Amino acid sequence: MAFELWWMALKNLSRNKRRNAATASAIVFGVAGITGSIAYYHHESNSRRVFTIYSSRMGHLQVYKPSGLEKFAFDPQRFSLTPDETSRIAKVLNSDQEVAYHGPQIHGMGLISNSCNSFPFQVLGIDPEVDQRISVHDELKTWATDAHKQFHGQHLWEASAAVNGVLLSNGLSQALEKPLLHSEVPAGYESEPIDCADPDAATKWARDSYVQMSANGWHGTPSVIDGEIIGRFNPGSISTNNSLAVVPLKVAQSLFGTDGSMRHVIWLKDARNLHGTADRIRDQLVQAGLQLDVRRFDEESVVPSYAGTLGFIDILIGFVNGLTYMIILFSVFNAATITAVERSQEIGMLRALGYTRRRIRVLFAMESAILSTVSIAVGVVAGHLLTGGLNSAGFTYRTPGMDLAHHAMTLTHNYSSMSLMSFAVLGLSLASTYLAAWTIAEKNVAHLLTGPSH
Repeated sequence: MAFELWWMALKNLSRNKRRNAATASAIVFGVAGITGSIAYYHHESNSRRVFTIYSSRMGHLQVYKPSGLEKFAFDPQRFSLTPDETSRIAKVLNSDQEVAYHGPQIHGMGLISNSCNSFPFQVLGIDPEVDQRISVHDELKTWATDAHKQFHGQHLWEASAAVNGVLLSNGLSQALEKPLLHSEVPAGYESEPIDCADPDAATKWARDSYVQMSANGWHGTPSVIDGEIIGRFNPGSISTNNSLAVVPLKVAQSLFGTDGSMRHVIWLKDARNLHGTADRIRDQLVQAGLQLDVRRFDEESVVPSYAGTLGFIDILIGFVNGLTYMIILFSVFNAATITAVERSQEIGMLRALGYTRRRIRVLFAMESAILSTVSIAVGVVAGHLLTGGLNSAGFTYRTPGMDLAHHAMTLTHNYSSMSLMSFAVLGLSLASTYLAAWTIAEKNVAHLLTGPSH
């Protein structure tokens, strides 16, 4: 009996080729578009995630003193982690099999100068050994865009000969008018005193790689230290491009006059259960006698740019895909309704021959299942061709929130999401067809046999 219904459904599809072709086209184009948008979202969300965790050195989890995230800037001495606390945190994390690596960090504000002109800047202090391990993580090879990879010079762990090596964001380096790195200064060159009123002062300060950094220490005492520019990098956003410097943790501690840290950052081996891991590590710290906050990188208060950008992309892709689903739904429902009305006499004859209302509705659903399945398959293939073509075309664009430079558009398929999309489209098609056939099948046989004009 089931085979008979499937055979009837297949034969019925050939009776109105033009309408079925129009319905199939709506499904094909809709599925192709959704496939492309899923590929864009998959790559963009992963690229943004990897940039935040690894390129920005924010890690998966961050450990603070209670309320330290919110209040550190107002009282850094009170809300900083002491060396003893850092040591105890490290002991707990070293025994956790899910932790890949970890280390203390300092993030603060100050002034940076080229001897004559000073600019406000943000300084991030990190252990060079941890920074080296971050830089070679496999996910950076997979998801980092060309813009994220822009780097010139030596890394923190490579410039042991430099005095207080400093990595400068490209914009801050340009503002300081310091084109040379430590490795590019001629051997034997010795910097000379600079008279800032001298017309040639800019020429003189451009001959070396030295900068001066000043800040208010955590104990309230101002401090000034020298540093040497060892590299330049693209930090990924306009807000940090003009102000960010990355230095070894010891240099940051010297600048702020402390032996403590602002936070302890954790990178995980498997971050799929980030909430559960954060709770577990918090409990482990409590058992070790440490009452500390464990914050996730995806919290809006921790990395507002990540949460905001991803939220915008979520809304955009959700709106576009939702609209596409509605177009598919109404296209199938409209075609199914017209078809059911035109075939009302046929439905009446089937009813007279003993077919139940449910069986007739199932017949229409089978027709829709065949048409939708073929159309979805064609749409997925078309979507792959579309994304492959866009990837090969070399289009460039600026990512929202990471708009320093254009980078190549890369669309990466997420097959689990595509499977869910295919089932969703098939479900909508079946439901809309079943609903359209419901009304017609419910009419009495005599009314059906008189045809749609009656």
